[in-house]
Amino acid sequence: MRNAACFLLATALICVPASPLPAQVSRAEVEDAIDQGVQLILDKQAEDGSWRFTGRGPEKEKKWLVGQTALAVLALQHARSKRAEAHLAIKKGMSYILQHPPEPQTYSAGLVEQVLYWDSASKHRKLIGAYAWMLCGGQKRDGLEMGSWSYELPAPPADWARNGLRQFGTATGARSDNSNSQFGILGLVYAQKAGYQVPREVWVRARDYYVGGQHASGGWGYLSEGTRQAHPKLKNRASPESMNMTLAGTFPIYLVEYMLPDTRHRQFNAPKSNDCPDTVRNGLS
Repeated sequence: MRNAACFLLATALICVPASPLPAQVSRAEVEDAIDQGVQLILDKQAEDGSWRFTGRGPEKEKKWLVGQTALAVLALQHARSKRAEAHLAIKKGMSYILQHPPEPQTYSAGLVEQVLYWDSASKHRKLIGAYAWMLCGGQKRDGLEMGSWSYELPAPPADWARNGLRQFGTATGARSDNSNSQFGILGLVYAQKAGYQVPREVWVRARDYYVGGQHASGGWGYLSEGTRQAHPKLKNRASPESMNMTLAGTFPIYLVEYMLPDTRHRQFNAPKSNDCPDTVRNGLS
């Protein structure tokens, strides 16, 4: 996420005119706020190394145990705390993630891919590949929602660690949304940075999905028009653009545009000021 935030900031600086900055806070205040956040996360870790966020019902809480743990580990990784207990918490959280089979959820996959990459892309290459396999297979490959993701992903075969991954699974028929889709793209970006060769058509479908779902004003809503049309019960459900969903649209399309020409499957470069995609410009404006 740290790299993600940096790329978005770089895009904003390139694509929009400069404006006055708000009053600045001191470095000490920032570090104090981060330390408070680290302590809050440490206080919530379970004995087995996981983080369990309650209040949504037993079934939902159980469904995202690996993903919830990855979210907390990712926050601690990027906090860069020098406290010994923070490093121990990361170690215990990583152990929990590695001891569980791949969790076939889009949010989980997007988070776990980042955690594995920042811990050691080379050491976790096999598990990174499994989550990337799920994300590639979980992308809608046809229909009105082509290029998007829903909550669920196809699970890898039970013997994947021994016999490898075979043909991609099939995406679920559940409705997609732009929130899940941004995590699908984030996960695949880090998988490709780690060396997994994401098929080019995955990026092309994602780009077309986001371009087609952008409102005339430049923003995005939670649901695309394609999703609303694909599911009769959603046809009359409004999905107005919002600041957070526009961020969830601008950032993924930015990433996709610069993963497409990457032949090395490892990294991408910030665009020059004169070739910033119109889709990104409109989203930032």
